[in-house]
Parts: sequence; structure tokens; C-alpha cells
Amino acid sequence: MIRKLKIELKISEISKGEVKDKEEIIEEIDVYEEDWVKYYEEMKNNKDMMKKLDMVYGMIDVYKGFKERHGNTVLCHGCVMPIN
Repeated sequence: MIRKLKIELKISEISKGEVKDKEEIIEEIDVYEEDWVKYYEEMKNNKDMMKKLDMVYGMIDVYKGFKERHGNTVLCHGCVMPIN
């Protein structure tokens, strides 16, 4: 039970009703841990931005920690076994 997520954060600065500056940050992550996948599934319909940001922060943090420990190891999305 793995999810591949593309996370997009868009911030627009508005001045006098017009967009003056836009910022877009994109991260693609794999969510391997079952607890995070379950949490993500529970949060899909939640519209609370702070809870969603907290969830995404946690998932990115875990993903980056995995990459630091294991490098570019890729896990099979079906069986969660290393494939390289």
C-alpha cells in the first residue's frame, strides 16, 4: 500500500486586487509507511488547510529521512521490496 504524491504549494501575493508575485513549490514523494498512507486516506476530504500542511510536512520529512538513510533505493509499489 504505497502512494506516490505530487505536492504543490502555490503562494500569490496580491496588491490592490492584482497578483504581483507568484511562487510555486513542487515535491514528488513516495509514501511507504502504512500509518502515513492510512492517515492520508483519512485526510483526503478534510478541508482544514493547517491539518493538510501538517500532514504533508510529516510525509516529506519521513521521505527525506528515508532518502538520507537509503540513497536512491527504489521500493516496489506492489511488495515494498527494494528493486535496485
